[in-house]
Amino acid sequence: MNADYKVAIFDMDGTLADSMFGWNEIYKELFNKLNLTYSDDLLRSLNHISMEQRIDFIKIKFNLSKSHEEIRKIFLDIAIFYYSNIFKVKPLMLKILHKIYDKKITCVIATASMKECANAFLKSNNLEKYFSNIVTLDEVSRAKNFPDIYLKAIEKEHVLPNHCIVFEDSLVSIECAKSAGFATCAVYDEVSKANAQKLLESADFNVGFDLNPTKLFDLF
Repeated sequence: MNADYKVAIFDMDGTLADSMFGWNEIYKELFNKLNLTYSDDLLRSLNHISMEQRIDFIKIKFNLSKSHEEIRKIFLDIAIFYYSNIFKVKPLMLKILHKIYDKKITCVIATASMKECANAFLKSNNLEKYFSNIVTLDEVSRAKNFPDIYLKAIEKEHVLPNHCIVFEDSLVSIECAKSAGFATCAVYDEVSKANAQKLLESADFNVGFDLNPTKLFDLF
C-alpha cells in the first residue's frame, strides 16, 4: 500500500458529517411545503444521485407545477438550515483532518449534496481551512455507484488515484473507489452499520468501528 498520499477525498454525509439522521427530516419538511405525502423509502431510492436529479425526480414523480428552480430553493433553504445549525463534524474525523492538515495533504470533499450545503457545513464547523475543493455529483454524469466523482476530484488536483485515499461510509462507494485504484478508508456510521462487516473486508483501513482500528493514524 502506497502511503505517499497527496490527496485525501472525503464524502460528507455519514463520513465527515453526523448528518444521516437528519435527511428524513429534511425530506419531510420539503414534502410538507410541497403538500405531498412523504415515504421513508424515498430517501433510500435517491441516496446516490445528485441533488439536481433528486429535484427533477420529485417534480416528475408527483407532477408538480412548480419549476425546478422553485423546488430547488425550497429544498436548499431547508437543507442549509440543517448544515448550518444541526449537522456537526464527527469528532474522530476532526482528529484525522488535523493529522492530514499537519502533513500538508490536500483535502477534497466529494458529495452527493449541493455545493451550498457543503460550504454551509464547512463554515459552521470551522473546517474551511482544511479543504481546497468541493466536488458534487452535479459535476459528473454518473451517480455515486461509479467512481466518477473521485476521478473528477483528482482531475482538479492533478494527481493519480494511487496517491489518494478516499474516506466513505457507504459500501458501494468504497467498492467503486477501490475499483478505480484509490486507497480506501471505511468510516462507521449508524445508517450503514448493517454493512459493517463487508465494509471492514472491502476497505484498506477503517475508523470508528467497534473492532481494533487499523493503523490509519500511522500513515499520516
